Amino acid sequence: MFTFIFVLIPYVMSADFADGLILYHAYDKGEGDIAEDISGSGHDGKIDNPNWVDGKFGKSLQFNGAGSGMFVTVESTEALNVNECTFMAWVHAEHWDDTRQIVGKSVHGGCSGRGQYGLFSENGVFKLRFETEVARNREMGACCFYKRWHYRKNLY
Repeated sequence: MFTFIFVLIPYVMSADFADGLILYHAYDKGEGDIAEDISGSGHDGKIDNPNWVDGKFGKSLQFNGAGSGMFVTVESTEALNVNECTFMAWVHAEHWDDTRQIVGKSVHGGCSGRGQYGLFSENGVFKLRFETEVARNREMGACCFYKRWHYRKNLY
């Protein structure tokens, strides 16, 4: 079971935080089934079945793990097909066993012709997977403690 807040920004240097931001779901409203994209890019998400709980900042969404049928779906758009980006998320987990996908676009597995990316935990180690038509990268992150909030930021 884990809860999180997610932000996706193409990797650019900018004086304005919102400049280049293409998706920002705060998951802090505490109610409803729409995750508003407060980046202004219109990538609202459909919240399916997670629970609203107390979070790091106000409220948060709680997901019960693999096969739970709990997720947030965002319609794919050309703007989400990026070659560089920053993933940022606050994550709190009861456990980190197995593979836990925190966020991802498309499916992992090397489908040719489209970009795929994801932030996930694999047996307690955070990983960033980023695939394009010309490159594939997978970075290891630090292990995390259980039942504590962790801030994850990965650049590609």
